[in-house]
Amino acid sequence: MSVYPSGVETATQHVSLENGDFIALAGTVIFQNRLNEKALSAIYDSFNGDPAVLDSAHGHFALAIYKYGVLSVFTDRIGAFKLFYAPSARTLSTSFLTLATALPHTDLDLQAVHEYVLSGATLGDATLLKQVTTLPSRAMAIMSDGQPIRINTFPLRLPVRSDRPRAELLVATEKHLDRFFDSVTQVFGDRILCALTGGYDTRLILAHLLRRGLKPRLLIYDEYNEDVRISKRIAAEEGMNLEVIDPDVLGPIPLDQFTELVHENYLNQDGYHFEGLFNAGLERTERRARVVNSTAYLHGGGGEIFRNFFKLPDRPLRTREVVQAMYAKYDPRVCASTFDRRGYEDAITAKIDGLLGTHLEMLDRQVVEWLYPNFRCRAWFGRDTSLNNAAGASLMPFYELEVTEFAATIPVDEKRWGTFEAELILRANPRIAAYPSQYGHDFASAVPLRRRLIENLQCATPPSLRPLLYALRERRHNVPSPYLSASYRRAVFGNEIHPVLCLFNFDHPADPLVRSRILTVAYLARSLGI
Repeated sequence: MSVYPSGVETATQHVSLENGDFIALAGTVIFQNRLNEKALSAIYDSFNGDPAVLDSAHGHFALAIYKYGVLSVFTDRIGAFKLFYAPSARTLSTSFLTLATALPHTDLDLQAVHEYVLSGATLGDATLLKQVTTLPSRAMAIMSDGQPIRINTFPLRLPVRSDRPRAELLVATEKHLDRFFDSVTQVFGDRILCALTGGYDTRLILAHLLRRGLKPRLLIYDEYNEDVRISKRIAAEEGMNLEVIDPDVLGPIPLDQFTELVHENYLNQDGYHFEGLFNAGLERTERRARVVNSTAYLHGGGGEIFRNFFKLPDRPLRTREVVQAMYAKYDPRVCASTFDRRGYEDAITAKIDGLLGTHLEMLDRQVVEWLYPNFRCRAWFGRDTSLNNAAGASLMPFYELEVTEFAATIPVDEKRWGTFEAELILRANPRIAAYPSQYGHDFASAVPLRRRLIENLQCATPPSLRPLLYALRERRHNVPSPYLSASYRRAVFGNEIHPVLCLFNFDHPADPLVRSRILTVAYLARSLGI
C-alpha cells in the first residue's frame, strides 16, 4: 500500500499504531470537529468494521483502515470521492491514470465514452475503460492476507415523502445545514473561499457563513455577465473582497506550447474531466490557488436538491422519462450514424436499476429526487470534488449524506419556483436574500407571475419531447475556441485520425465542451495504446 501527500501538503495523512494497525486518508474529512490527520485516531477508535460510524462525518474522502487483521477501504458515505478499482489487478487507487497505465491491456467502454462526451461524466460505477470501475457508493473493499478483495455493499435508504408542514421542513433542513456549517466554522474559521454567483446555492452558502460572523474570500468567473454585476454589488455593500477571474487570463497559448499543456492537463485532470483537456488549463491553476494557506473551498454543487431542478411533474415517472430529462441534453448529430440512441438510454436505465437493486416500472417521485444526488451528482460532481481534494480541502455543503437524505423527502410541491431554497436563504440572512438574482427578482419577495408561468409550462412539457427541444437549443450554442481548431489539433495529433474520432461527427457539435471531450477521449486512448 502506498500513500502520498495532497497537492499542497508535504506529509501524508496517516496514523500508525504500535501494534501494526494503521489508518490513512485521501481527501478531506471532519469527524467530531477534528480535521483530517487530527481526526484519524478518533475514526480508528470508532471503527468497528461498519463504515456507518462515519455517517456523522463531513467531507469527501477515502479511508484505508487496518484493524482486526483486516484492511478495510471505503469512501465517504454518499460515495462522492472516487476510488478506482481494477479487479484483474486486485488493486484500488484514488488515481484513475495510475491504474490505467499499470494494466497490461485496456479497452474503451463505448457506453461510458458516449456518456462522457454527451453529458460530461461517466455514469454509475463506470470509467472510460472496461477494466477500471469505481467502488460503488455505500460499499467497502475488504482485504486480508492471501485472500481476494471482497466488496461488501450496504443497504440503501430510499426516501419516503414527508407529511410535515412546510415550516417544520424548513427548520429541520436548517438544522442539517447548521451541523455542517458549525463544524466547518470551528475547524477553518475565516480560512474559507466560496464562489458567489447570481443564483441560489452560492447565496445560501454565503448567508450561512455571514450568519456565523465570517467573511470568506469570494470569487466568480467571467468579467462580462449579469452574475458579476450582482456579485460585485453584494461584495461591495457587505464589505467583502471579490476576485473576478477572467477565463481568458492564460491565453492565447502559443501553438508550439500547446502539446505540452494538453499533457499537463491530462496528468492534472487524472486523464479526463468535464471540460476536457483542450483548453488553456485555467482550472488546473485555479484548483491549487483556491486552497492556498490551508483554505477550505466551499462548492455550491448539489444545491439543486432544494429545487425542482429538472422541472419534472409531481407524479411517479418511468425510468426512461427520468433519463430523457437528465441525460438527453445533446444533439444526436454529434454521434456517428452507428449510434443507437435508444440503446444508449437503455444502458443508463439499467445503471439506475442496478443502483436501486431492482427494476421498477414506475419510480416514486421522491426516489427521483433521491436519484439526483445519488446517481447524477455522484457522476457529475464526484470526479470534480475528488480532483479538487487532491489539491486541498474542498467541501460541498449540499452534497452531504444527511442533507441529501432529508432533502429527498421534501415534497416536490414545496420546491416549486425555488421558493424553498429562497426561504432557507431568507432565514439564514434576510439582508443577503434581499439582493437581486439572475432570475430577475430577489429571494426575499414573492416569485413573479411570469417566472411561475414559465416553470409551470416547463413542468408540463413531456419528458419524451424534451430531447428534441434540447437538440434544437444545442445547435444554437456555438462558442468558438481556438484550441479546437485544426492547427491546434494537428499540434497534438499530427495528421493521425484516431479511431475514437470515427464515433463522432466532430464538426457537428456546437458546444466547445463536447468537442473538447471528443478529443480528450482520443488523447487518452492514444496515450494508453488503445
